[in-house]
Amino acid sequence: MTSAYVHGYHPRENLRLQDQASTLVELLHSDTAYAEGSSVLEAGCGVGAQTVTLASNSPKALITSIDVSEASIAEAEKAVRTAGIKNVTLRQADIFHLPFPPESFDHVFLCFVLEHLAQPVEALRALKYVLKPGGTITVIEGDHGSTYFHPDSDYARRAVRCQVELQARAGGNALIGRALYPLLREAGFAEVHVSPRMVYVDSSKPALVEGFTKHTFTAMIEGIRKPSLESGIMSEADFDKGIADLYRTAEADGVFCYTFFKAGAVNNSPAEQRAPTGRAASGAPLRQGVRHQETQVGDSLESLKAELERFGAANDAATNERARRMLNITRDTGEFLSVLVRATLARRVLEIGTSNGYSALWLAEAARAIGGSVTTIESADYKAGLASTNFSSSGLSPFITLVHDDAGRVLQQSDASTYDLIFLDSERPEYPGWWPHLRRVLRPGGLLIVDNATSHAAQMAPFVALVKADPAFTSCLVPIGNGEFLAVKSPA
Repeated sequence: MTSAYVHGYHPRENLRLQDQASTLVELLHSDTAYAEGSSVLEAGCGVGAQTVTLASNSPKALITSIDVSEASIAEAEKAVRTAGIKNVTLRQADIFHLPFPPESFDHVFLCFVLEHLAQPVEALRALKYVLKPGGTITVIEGDHGSTYFHPDSDYARRAVRCQVELQARAGGNALIGRALYPLLREAGFAEVHVSPRMVYVDSSKPALVEGFTKHTFTAMIEGIRKPSLESGIMSEADFDKGIADLYRTAEADGVFCYTFFKAGAVNNSPAEQRAPTGRAASGAPLRQGVRHQETQVGDSLESLKAELERFGAANDAATNERARRMLNITRDTGEFLSVLVRATLARRVLEIGTSNGYSALWLAEAARAIGGSVTTIESADYKAGLASTNFSSSGLSPFITLVHDDAGRVLQQSDASTYDLIFLDSERPEYPGWWPHLRRVLRPGGLLIVDNATSHAAQMAPFVALVKADPAFTSCLVPIGNGEFLAVKSPA
């Protein structure tokens, strides 16, 4: 999970979360219980505020609770230990890179998590991948747009909107509760149902006045005072007036209302039909990876390649955002690379620009046949995650090393003559700066292959000129795919 948490990780926020959890137990958790022996994944457990209730309601279920924050896991461990809970295992993990095999859990539970994520559908798909067929998912989220109160106050409403705006700027969505149904449907879940859970507070409910109006909601808005002022969303005087007016709703004649949304759904498809490897920019669910189940690795690999080709074409047609496009090589280029690896007996292959791993599969398949392996470098988190999943699905993982780092830095730190063959398909303006290191890490007699030599000839021109001017290299242009520029380093 990469979005920033608007409220930060500190003791005051931990106390607010504990207050929120204890106040809302009956409203949010009374109808959630899991059978004895069932395996449950709680995703995004935070400081354990919901974990204790979840485990207490299902004392004989086996609960695994994860969070991306090491500090939060430490706090959750304290909460679980203090409560005497024995059926919870806590571990640090990222929803987008889950360390569990497919179909590991009977149920998935997440509470107040999706609101903080820039890619909630991708998160749901990742969770679906580790959920057994027929397993259930339960999602609870708030919606700050559902807030209303008496006496009404424009200042208070503006203060609440500061929270909505800050969360949006951090990549989240404080209005996500209303969207749970379409999000779960888009992620591929079935039997989706959503239940609004309204918190209504007046002075006849003193526990809610203290626990929810004051110590949960108003404390949350008060906690974003500093970033709200620093970002210029509200003036200091106006924000403080808004907080005062929120506290005013907790007085004898005050009323406060807020709605949570609790959704449930069922996974009705096996894991091979739902690998969590991305979607087209249009939002249509498209697989990029398939679990390796076939006895014949070759057949499975060919199916995966074809799947990636379809995904790449659909995805790239749906977006102009370069960072989200796969920009894969053509199939005939893959076949060409495979021949070159085998013909040159290139057992040490370097690829720069992994994307979702399509070209690396061609290189690794060939390298495996001659006892070699591939090192592939990708700097983008999103694409490195996709590639990792696809490599796991391909049966070629033992022959691929995925390096999630800056290519320039990796090249600079690599030893001379490390690689027999280098395939370059990355950020073309960087190539001239990388050239001294590329020529150094390529062994004498080694082969350099560069994609897009004809499709982006103008961008390639400065780099091509450098290579052609180097007396240690002999080069040519091969009109395959998007054009492949080949350069052979002279033997020592």
